[in-house]
Formats: sequence, C-alpha cells, structure tokens
Amino acid sequence: MKMSLMRISYAFTIVCVASCSNGSMDSMESTLVRDFLTNKADLCVIVEMFNQDQDIGVVASDYVQPDDIELGKITSQRIERYRELMRKCRLSGSIRRRSPDRVMLGHSNFGLSISGASYGYLYSTTEPEGIVTDSFADLRPRESATFHKKLKGHENWYIFYDYED
Repeated sequence: MKMSLMRISYAFTIVCVASCSNGSMDSMESTLVRDFLTNKADLCVIVEMFNQDQDIGVVASDYVQPDDIELGKITSQRIERYRELMRKCRLSGSIRRRSPDRVMLGHSNFGLSISGASYGYLYSTTEPEGIVTDSFADLRPRESATFHKKLKGHENWYIFYDYED
C-alpha cells in the first residue's frame, strides 16, 4: 500500500512537472498581460527611475551591476526602492538596460544555467531586436531566440519570451 501511494505520488509529480515545463505559452502570455495591466503604473515608475539612473546596468533581488557604483550616485535606499517595486510587480527576474532606449523587466525564468527561458516586459522606444509576433501560443523554438509581442494600446511596451538552447 505504501509503495502504491509512493508510485501514485511520483506519477502525479511527473505529470505536473511535464505539464508545467511544456507550459502553455498561451497561459504565460495571459499571465504577463494580466500582471502588466495590474501593475502598469509601477512598471512605468521602474522604467522612469532606471532611465534616470544611467550608471546602472542591472538591478536584481540580490545584486546590482556594475557592482562598483559610486556611493552617492545611487543610494542603497534607491536600490531598495527598485526591489520593493519589483516584488510588488511580481518581477522575479532582473531589470536590465539593453540600450539607452530599451529596458527589460524580467517576470520569470525557467532553467537558464545552460538553457531555459525567461519572460517579461520590454519598454522600448524603437523596434525591438528579435522576432516580433502576434502571439506566443504556437511558438516552439528549436534554437536560441527572443520573441516580442506588442502590448496593444500601450505605447512602447512589449512582452518578451527569451529562449536559450
């Protein structure tokens, strides 16, 4: 009996992991759009702050790049404000500057030590690099690529899916 319960539990775990790792791209896209609509004002504050702080390349929950930012230019309170907004907006990734006119806000990551995927938002005043698509639902990348979907009605905002093989 104990062995049967263990097998059932193991099988259930495998099914759950498989369904999550295949993941419904449609579901991820819906989650990103829903969270964007809920948190747009705070996401705009993050982008505005990041554009003011041109010396910062990355802000994550546990590090900042460059790590030698002169004290006084960016205060620890300012970094904590970024992190507070990240938590509020459910950004478990990082905020990254891709160029002077592009800021990526990472929502979630899967894998990535060797391969995996990340999802999030891109604020860009120019056409993003990578592939622009109308939907993530049918994407099945076979090699590393970045995909963007324009958030209609929200100027300069995209959601992104970054796949690393």
